Amino acid sequence: MKQKKNPKKIKIAILFHKYSPENEGISVSIKRLAHNLPSNFEVHIISGQNTKSKLELLQGYVKTTKEKGVFIHYFPFDNSFDSERYGWSLDNFLNAIKTLHTKYSFDILHSYYVTPSGYIGTLASKLLNIPCIVSVRGGDIGANIFDTKRFGWIEWTLNNCDYVTFVNEYLKELAQSIAPISAKSKVIPNSFFADDVLSNTKSVTVRNKTNFVLGYIGDIKKRKGFIYLLEALNDLKTNNIHLLVLGSFAESEKEIYTKYIKENHLSKIISFHKPLPHERIGDFFEAVDAVILPSIDEGSPNVLFESMFFAKPIIGTNISAINQTVNNEIDALLVEPRNPTELKKAILKLSQQHSLANKLGKNAKAKSQKMLGVKSEVQQFESIYHPLLKNK
Repeated sequence: MKQKKNPKKIKIAILFHKYSPENEGISVSIKRLAHNLPSNFEVHIISGQNTKSKLELLQGYVKTTKEKGVFIHYFPFDNSFDSERYGWSLDNFLNAIKTLHTKYSFDILHSYYVTPSGYIGTLASKLLNIPCIVSVRGGDIGANIFDTKRFGWIEWTLNNCDYVTFVNEYLKELAQSIAPISAKSKVIPNSFFADDVLSNTKSVTVRNKTNFVLGYIGDIKKRKGFIYLLEALNDLKTNNIHLLVLGSFAESEKEIYTKYIKENHLSKIISFHKPLPHERIGDFFEAVDAVILPSIDEGSPNVLFESMFFAKPIIGTNISAINQTVNNEIDALLVEPRNPTELKKAILKLSQQHSLANKLGKNAKAKSQKMLGVKSEVQQFESIYHPLLKNK
C-alpha cells in the first residue's frame, strides 16, 4: 500500500526591520499572524537586529533561531536613516532575503511597513520572482508622507508590490492618492489575541496615588498627540488626576516634552515607566482607572483592544483608527485630535462620573468579545496569499 505524500508546505517570509514582540506593537501583530497560520505554512520571520557595531554591519551575518515552529532570522541593522550604516543595513536586509531564499525557497514575501521592509521586499520579489504583499501600518505612510527622502520609495513600492493591506480606511485612501492600488488592496483591521496577556501581578506602581489614574501606552512622539495631553493636564493639576506613562520618548522630541513638564511643574502628577514585556501588560491595566489615546493618527492600536479586553474606559481621538472600533458615549469618549481643551473636558468627565466610566468599560469589554478574532484575520490574509501563489 502506497503511503500518502505529505503536501508541500507554503513557505512564507515575513519581513520587518525590527521584530521585537516583547514590547513593540507591530511585532505583536506579526507574531499573532506567524503563530496562527495553519500547519500547511512554513513561517520565516526575517528581521533586523539593532546594532551600532560597524564590524557586524559590514559582515552582515544572519543568525537563525526557532520559536514554536517559526523560524526567526536576524541580520545586523542600524536604523540611523541619515547614516552610511543605514545603507549597509538595507544591503544586509536584501542579502538576507536572497541568501535564505537559496536555502528555503520561499513562495511568498510579506512585508510590514512600506519603508524600509516593503521597499526591500518588493525589490527582492522582482529579483527572485516571488509574489509580495506589503502591510501598511499607522506609523508608516502617515508618518513618512512628508519625508522627501522616503516618498520615492513609498511611491515605487505601492506601484510595484503585488498586493497591499491596510489596518484602516484612511491609510488606504492616503495610499490611493499616491498610487493606483484600489484593485490590489484590502483593509484588514487588527484582531485581538489575549492568550499571552497576563494580569496576575501588579508590578507597575504609581507615585502619589490619587483617586483617578489615567494610563498612556506607546511611544511619546508627535503623531501620538502627547503634547496635547500635557497641555490638558496643565489645566488639571489641582483635580486629583495622575498620569501613568508606559513608553519611551522619541529622541528627537525628548527635550521638548521634558522642558514642558519641568516648566509647568507636571512631574508630580506624571509617572514614567519603561515598556513592559507584552505578556505582562496586564500589570499596567491593573494600575489605571482609564486609558487615553490622544493620537493625531494611528494604524490599529493594540492598546485600544487591550483596554477593551480589560474593561477600561477609554478616551480617544475621533480618527479612523479609533472610531472604526469604538463609538462616542457608548464604549469610549471621543474628542477631536489636536484639541487639549476637549481632552481636558473628557478627562474631567470620566474622573467625576463613575457610573459613566463603568458603563463605557463594561460595553468595551462586551464589544471586544465580539470583535474580529485571530482566526478571521488569518483567513483574510490566506485569501490574499493563495491567488498570488496560483499566479506565481
